[in-house]
Amino acid sequence: MNKLVAFVLIALAAATPAAQARVHSVLPFQSLEWPLGGEAPNFLAAAVAIDGDSIIVLADTEHPAETVPRTRVALLYRRGTNGSWAYSRTLTQVTALPAELRAELAMKNNLAVIKIHRDIATIWEKTGGNWVQATVANGLREPGSFAISTSRILAGSSGCTDDGLIYEKSAANGNWVITGRIPPDAGVCANQPRAVELNYDYAFIRSSPALVRSYRKNGSALPWVANRTINLPSQASPFPGPVAVQRGTAVAPGSAYFTRSTNWIYSGQLMPIDYPSGTGDARSVLFRDSVLLATEGWDAQGSQFVPYVYVQNSAGGFDHVGILQGVGRFNLDFDISGRTIVASSGTDHNGPGPDDVWIQGFVTVYVLPATLVTQPAIANNFDARDISGLTLSAGSGFALAGNSSNYILRQSVAARDTAALFTNSNWQGFQYIGADITPRSWDLPDSWNGIAVRYVDENNYYFAGKRNATTFVLGRKVNGVVTTLAEEEVSDLPAISIQRVELSVNGTQLIASLAAGDVGAYLQAEDSSLSQGRAALVTHRGRADYDNVYVAPTASIRLLALQFPTNAVGRQLTYVSGDWRMSFNPADRGLNQQDPGTNSFAIAPGPAIDNQSVTTDAILNAFGSTNPVASFGLVTRWTDAQNHYSLSVRSSNSLQIRKMVNGTLTVLKGITWNVTPGSTHRYTFEARGNELTASVDGIVRLRAIDNSLPRGQYGIAAYRTTARFLSLDARQP
Repeated sequence: MNKLVAFVLIALAAATPAAQARVHSVLPFQSLEWPLGGEAPNFLAAAVAIDGDSIIVLADTEHPAETVPRTRVALLYRRGTNGSWAYSRTLTQVTALPAELRAELAMKNNLAVIKIHRDIATIWEKTGGNWVQATVANGLREPGSFAISTSRILAGSSGCTDDGLIYEKSAANGNWVITGRIPPDAGVCANQPRAVELNYDYAFIRSSPALVRSYRKNGSALPWVANRTINLPSQASPFPGPVAVQRGTAVAPGSAYFTRSTNWIYSGQLMPIDYPSGTGDARSVLFRDSVLLATEGWDAQGSQFVPYVYVQNSAGGFDHVGILQGVGRFNLDFDISGRTIVASSGTDHNGPGPDDVWIQGFVTVYVLPATLVTQPAIANNFDARDISGLTLSAGSGFALAGNSSNYILRQSVAARDTAALFTNSNWQGFQYIGADITPRSWDLPDSWNGIAVRYVDENNYYFAGKRNATTFVLGRKVNGVVTTLAEEEVSDLPAISIQRVELSVNGTQLIASLAAGDVGAYLQAEDSSLSQGRAALVTHRGRADYDNVYVAPTASIRLLALQFPTNAVGRQLTYVSGDWRMSFNPADRGLNQQDPGTNSFAIAPGPAIDNQSVTTDAILNAFGSTNPVASFGLVTRWTDAQNHYSLSVRSSNSLQIRKMVNGTLTVLKGITWNVTPGSTHRYTFEARGNELTASVDGIVRLRAIDNSLPRGQYGIAAYRTTARFLSLDARQP
């Protein structure tokens, strides 16, 4: 058994991790169709690019053996007035052996460069709404990648005669000519195609896995002069693509970013919200129109690669704001123009035979939300007795009820329809609301009690709820007319019982669920009647109690899912003190904390986030002390050992929610609780807004209100206790 060395990552110990915005799950807007017929079984595109209302896709008409010629085409798609994309025409094509084909593509500012064969590339100009092939004096034959800025094109060479060539359109005859040269790196012929980036008067040449050189235009002189260097960290070495540059910031494959000064200064690493799962070493990057795209892998084995979306924050770092969904298992290429993204991806499949392997391809268009940095989610379990964030409809009976152990919001009027609107929830795109609802009565056969999204007014909203005692319904009310979109009988559910009802809308997709004990229902529908509005608690001629309401502008995101020790992939936990050992032995299988005399933590590395739900399956081995009281459990919103919240299972036969702020400990809530050594229990600790909730084996045991710590990391803890942890799961709810 090997002892895990206790350590704190230097980068995390040096400063509090940067705060992280909520992350959108961006659904596909449209999948592009393969337009040419033939034997191509799917749309596996080698490269894609977008500029305004035009997309170019490089793909093969079929995929025969490597010794058989194939035809590679450059397909043009155009966006119509209705926003949908359709095939326009084939710009160029070539038939050749696969070894002779290339897939280099750049598109920007009404210009495009296409290279589908090793011997020549073509330049295209958008003129009068049409794409027209331009004339290039002496041809364009550089073997590297391309970049476009303003009206210039940079072509990467091989580092022998040049590292790159600048092309511009001649005012004299309209031909594209060489107007700049990037000299080879120290005169060395590397004979390797250069990956390049162009940003106004500055060219960036990746001349080795560890070095990017920048050059600047030197008046009217043909050679551009050496300017600065970017020294790349080791994470970039396996990923040979270009850096991405915008507004004095450069981002490299491997996720490092740099700030321009007298030289390029390393400033930090991209830190996606699920960094503990293994993301944060971007395979490729693109920085355009104030949006950074990066291909991220989800675990140490790199089983999946999808595009993540980042925006630069006021501190010069980057906030992770989006994940593109439904793009296959591995991303091949992507591009962005404005708020529209095109992505090429594939998924490999295994057939019945040992050699029967095939890849399904996709070319997908996405439209990013208008607001990428979202507002915070809203949590209200009413224990703070604060409903100032709600707007109540006229004549409604919404009022606080209950006692200090649990307050609720009760709607007591059944003579009319009622609504309690969350004032700051008018979000376009995605919207979610969940609530514990206890129906009290129904006045009419079609009465219901529930929740709503995109609530515009009393005559326009989507809703989900329990209709009388027997039916779970998903519906809409538009211009006062109620339409049932989906429904399911739930007659085996007690009429008066606590039911968790959830409703979300993403674009035109509506999903509703109901859960009460072992009984549940799930409904979904498509509808485009309403595009925005608020989230709300609503009743139609019924009475109900509401509790534990959560309203979010983004979908739930899984941050980490570890089963110790079988699939402990991703990034190593940060061990702060203690003796943490991973064991595969049946007798003590899992992650063991074996030092009975320390205050020890195992923290998931990554950015500081606000709302978090953390779960572990844990087994107490032995408390090492009763004076002082020993404990084990979970921590949320962790900054360091002096600042965090904890769910504490204690040797004093108690269960507590505690806070540590600047080294001062406060017990926020506690109950009598006894845990037996050797027994396995599932512990969940949630921090939503200022609400803290502790659950054991799926049952809420404690709730507390506190405003001290708005965000942080999460993990597991033990104080003078030996314990075994079988899992660590975390989500941003």
